[in-house]
Formats: sequence, structure tokens, C-alpha cells
Amino acid sequence: MISNLKLSTVESSKQMDLSSGVFARFDADNGVIELSLSDLEEYWQYANDDEIESISVSTNGKYVIAEFSVASGQGGVVTVWDEDGRLVHISNGEYGIASTIFKGYVYTLQAICFYGHPLSYAMAKVPFGTMDAWGNYEVDENFKFDVEGAYKASRLGETIKLKATVDRYVISFGGNDYGIVRNETKAIRVDDLFYFVFGIALDANDEDKIKKCVHKAYLDLCRTIKFKFSSSKIEEMKNKNSSQEKKNKAEEFEKQKTEFINSIENLIIEAVNNKEMLEDFDVWHKKLSKKIKDNSRGKSILIDEKDKTGLSCGQIQKWINMTLKYMRIMGLTDSCLENKLHIPLDDYILKAASYNENEKICDSYEVYGLGIDNSLGKWSEISEYDKYMDYEDSVRRKIVCPIEWESKAWIAEATIRSIKEKN
Repeated sequence: MISNLKLSTVESSKQMDLSSGVFARFDADNGVIELSLSDLEEYWQYANDDEIESISVSTNGKYVIAEFSVASGQGGVVTVWDEDGRLVHISNGEYGIASTIFKGYVYTLQAICFYGHPLSYAMAKVPFGTMDAWGNYEVDENFKFDVEGAYKASRLGETIKLKATVDRYVISFGGNDYGIVRNETKAIRVDDLFYFVFGIALDANDEDKIKKCVHKAYLDLCRTIKFKFSSSKIEEMKNKNSSQEKKNKAEEFEKQKTEFINSIENLIIEAVNNKEMLEDFDVWHKKLSKKIKDNSRGKSILIDEKDKTGLSCGQIQKWINMTLKYMRIMGLTDSCLENKLHIPLDDYILKAASYNENEKICDSYEVYGLGIDNSLGKWSEISEYDKYMDYEDSVRRKIVCPIEWESKAWIAEATIRSIKEKN
């Protein structure tokens, strides 16, 4: 983790000293890291003191993002460096004044201005991990830009910071924040919607958001957990006409149930904050699954207390994978995991994946099946981790980003089922 970023340059072409080649340094867990222009020379011919007019450097705590500008801003590159000082991304940064990483993409706010062309803004994006200084990029035009002064501030050498959230971008300069809002969502009260869905404010701290993700994931599978007493049975035992012994028994059961749920949730919270998740996701996932399995064995609150099997692999994967899906929605997962996350398996997804590869799941959505038969049976009863992992791997062989496919496929399958129910 990058604890503190210390620039060795200022964002002014007249004052900048790049004679050593070092343009920035920062403190990391393994010491002070220096970033050098020499690492760019292989990809970009203008990586020298004579050509570069301005540099803007920022960090999101995991990566350093540096934008280099030439030719009065009409040319340049966006670069990303990891905590070990390695160049992990370089892309076309023409007209760029600020960049950020969000959901597997590097976004760059462009201030397009040249002779005969009035100032306008656009948002460019390329996949994170691109290593092409001259490549093409997508332009997202579905935004309303109200960032007067950003271009002028950038040309005066002021650092412009860009941050992406679930519904908008926020840029900061001159001590103020300016929102850049999606045109198609401008009428939606996203803050209210976010709170309604997750029960937490959009601007809450990450730690509290993760806790909400883990508990919401539990609610997605809790109906499949065979507790010794159902909720209705507990209410019956607590009835005013019940004996004190039954009331005490109900109270003790509820206490143990809460402790059980909390123990699993704490295991997941601890695991998602462990850097091992980023180093080898599949190993991390299997290790966490085993911990949860072992923790759930032989609990007196479960019906299977005697055979001590605990939670099934299917239930465990749903708990872990839905947690990560919700974290991804909140922008809390690292972009390096985008193509590695497992898809949460349930009836909807197992059915969606079984459609043919050239068959739309639903006419209303541009998402297709994967041609993978359901060899696992009922998701909540999946018992063997290796068979579960074989299925996840089969999905990976079909699609580059499984979790992106899953998000669309689940909605498409839910839509189909809703239509059939109405008919």
C-alpha cells in the first residue's frame, strides 16, 4: 500500500527539473520508490525533458497515476505504476487533464481545445493494463459536463484530481469538487437508491460498506441454511403463553445463531482485507472456503449437527461471491481482480449459462448463453469444491470477464422468468 506520495516535480513546465529522469517518488511498504522517465522510453518517444511540458501525479492508495502532456496538451500519455514502482499501464492521453481507475478501466477527462475549436470536455476510457501509448480509446459521451475552469487550471499547472463513483465522476481543483453526472441518470436520486439497496450512505467509509456487503450476501443464501428452529418456530417458543424453559431455549438459540453468522462474516471481512486475495485469487478463495466450512461444522444450531457437514460448498461460494459482487458494485474491488472474480452460482445463473452461445437469454438484453450444461444440480447443495471450481473454470474459458457477464445474465434470466409468471 502506498502510504504517502511525495512529488519531486511541480506541474509547471517552466519550473520542472527532469534532469535526473526521476519525476516522482513515494513511500511504500518496501521503502521509497522512485519513478523514472526511462521506463516510458520503450513505449513513448517523447519521454524526455525537452518534450514534456507538464506532469500531474496522484495516487488512489494502490496505484500511482501520472499524466504527461506535450504539444500544449494536444498530445500525451496516461501511465499507472504499482506499489513496487512498475509501469503497469500506458495509454493515449491526448487532451487529458485528469485520470482515475474504476471497474477495470482507466478513465481520462479530456479538455479538447485547439485553434479554431471551442473548449469542450469528453471522457475517454481504455481497459486497465493497456500498454500502448498511441492506441485508440472509447469516448463516453453520456455525461453532462459542468467543469468551468478545469482546463485553465490544468494549463496553469494545477493538479486536477478525478474520482469515479457508481453514478458520476467528481473532479477536484482550486479547493472545490465538481460533479460530472450521467445524462441518463440525472433524474435518479442515486444516494437514496444506494441507501435503500445497501442500507448505508454512499459516502460511508469502506470498512462499513464491506460489512454491509457481507451481511447482504448472507441474506441471499440464508433461506437455504437448515437451522434447527425456523423463525416462525422461534416466535412460537417466545410466545407469552410458552413456558419459561421454551423462552430460554429460544433466547439461547438466537444468541448462538447470531454468534455463528458473525463468526462467518468476520472471516470474510478479514479475508477481503488480506493482500493474498490480490496475489492469487483462486488460492485465496479455496482457503477462505475451507475456513468457513470448518467453522460451520458440528454447530448445535444446525439440523446436520450429528453428521457435522456444516455449510455446503454451494452456500459458501454464494456468501463469498455475492460479497465480492456487492463490493464490485460499490467500487471496492481492485481492478486487477476484474477478470478473476468467481460468478455467484444460483438457479438463475446455472440456467443462463446453459443457453447456447448464439442464443440471447432475453430479447431485451444483449447477453448470450455460454453453452455450459448444469452438471452441479441444485446450487445450495453443491458439496465438492473441485467440481464447483471446474464449473467456474469452464465459464472463464467462454468469457473474458465472467462477473461482468453474470451481472447482465442474471438480470436477463430474472426478466424472462418475470414475463413467464405474468403470462
